[in-house]
Amino acid sequence: MPQLVKMPPFPEVTKENVTDALLQWYYSLGWNEKATIDPKKIKIHQEDWNRICRQYIDAEGPKGGFFFMNYGPAADESVKQGYMILEEGWMEEGVTIV
Repeated sequence: MPQLVKMPPFPEVTKENVTDALLQWYYSLGWNEKATIDPKKIKIHQEDWNRICRQYIDAEGPKGGFFFMNYGPAADESVKQGYMILEEGWMEEGVTIV
């Protein structure tokens, strides 16, 4: 069953922490590096998504925006701003990619 939870603050994205900012945010959700995350199953409000994506673009140009589009959460206008929906299967323990 999907969970509506308050979205943890997203770290400020800079040229020095482009990858680490997203990893730190996933750590704040409870990710432990042994699990696989499906970012399509993590949904945040479109405005929250736009704000974070803009930070990636400002830090790295278009490739920063593409990085966030591919590895960041999904945008969904039905989610209350400042919250997120964690759909079932957003994180799978013990899953390995072959």
